[in-house]
Amino acid sequence: MKDDETSSPAVAEAEDEPVAPVIAVMMLMALQHGAASDGQLRTKGLTARRQNAFIERGHLRRHAPGVVIDPGSPETWHRLAMAATLAPGADAVLSGAAAARLHGFDGFADINRIIVVIPHGRSIRAARGVTVVTARYLPVMDLTTVDGIRTLTIAATLVSLARVRHSSLFQALDSALRDGSDAAELRREFERHRRN
Repeated sequence: MKDDETSSPAVAEAEDEPVAPVIAVMMLMALQHGAASDGQLRTKGLTARRQNAFIERGHLRRHAPGVVIDPGSPETWHRLAMAATLAPGADAVLSGAAAARLHGFDGFADINRIIVVIPHGRSIRAARGVTVVTARYLPVMDLTTVDGIRTLTIAATLVSLARVRHSSLFQALDSALRDGSDAAELRREFERHRRN
């Protein structure tokens, strides 16, 4: 390192800051398709001041209120889906066609829309292009994680497709059954949702 580099404020600041939080954040974002919430960064030890410095330098990019992305990570649908579910305070999960794509249902591989469902009474300031719906009934038993992304279960996803009369519903149902979902179990889940 040259003498003039050591005198720059950025280098001096970097030398004074602990490295462990940065490594923890990098590992977290690698597991989350390049996205993280501000709250997650705080739990990893990254201060708001340091996060803002990383944003100013281009090491992080603000994606939506309370959510940042790693600009060096691939710009994928999974990154957008993960970022949408990380919106603070919303407990957002993928729903509808977006959940169907994440589950790998036939007929949904080309779906680019991000649809999230949040509990009734909550609000979310989502990124542009994210469709947000609310649900009065969103029990924990209808939630799961696929590829690290919070989403509806297979049965709840099929119900969400049925509620909007999605044109690929039967293709999704056939795909779920072929991939090992139990028909009797799905029938019970449909009945439970119909009552609620």
